Amino acid sequence: MEDWNRQDEGEAEGLGLPPSEVSARAIHESNAATLLGLDADDAIIEAPRRMIPQSAIVMGFVVALAAGSLYLMRRAGDVEAPQTMIEQELLIEEALAQLQRAAGHTDTTPAQALSVAFDEADDVVRLFLDDPTSRQVPLKHVAKNPFRYAHLADEPDGTPNDGLAQISMAQQIRQQEKQQKQMILRDELGRMNLQTVMTGTAPMAMISDQVVREGDRMGSFMIASIKPRAVELVAEGNTYTLWMNEVN
Repeated sequence: MEDWNRQDEGEAEGLGLPPSEVSARAIHESNAATLLGLDADDAIIEAPRRMIPQSAIVMGFVVALAAGSLYLMRRAGDVEAPQTMIEQELLIEEALAQLQRAAGHTDTTPAQALSVAFDEADDVVRLFLDDPTSRQVPLKHVAKNPFRYAHLADEPDGTPNDGLAQISMAQQIRQQEKQQKQMILRDELGRMNLQTVMTGTAPMAMISDQVVREGDRMGSFMIASIKPRAVELVAEGNTYTLWMNEVN
């Protein structure tokens, strides 16, 4: 009992409470422990356990999920990386490894170390400077119609180019049309008959029983000028002269 009193006095001094309150508190805890089937000393000595906050558990779960997602994304990116990029990285890593090995040898000179490190420097530089367009088909060998190109490649040398042939054909067609128009105009001019010419301030002429003045149109022709014995006609940019009873 004296031990309990000394213990109560020590607890009272530590907690700043009167010894009577500490004794009452100890008796209450002892009774509660008896009801729960526990030893009195265990009830007094055992402290309540601290529980982890639910927010901390949720935060830890989110962090773990994010880390797992990043890891999976990185692995997926590594799998889908182009083979050329992987080869380039291997070459660079190999060059760096050679540089490190060369630096680790104490019996080699700096020149030898650089020589060992850059044995494949030309290959690395060539890899970065490689131009894939140099392996493409030259533009002069590219046709607008790839199926037509295969046909032209089988033709013997000396075959005229299709483009030039089309231009030449178009020129021939235009020349034929021009000649036909000239024939039609000359035929029409040959049927005209200059009967009378009257000069003066307002010259007039009678052609095939029709009185005309300068600027008038007659058939496909326009009257350009009226002279004492002739009339000048213009058609299709060409000038024709109609004489009395003759054509020049």
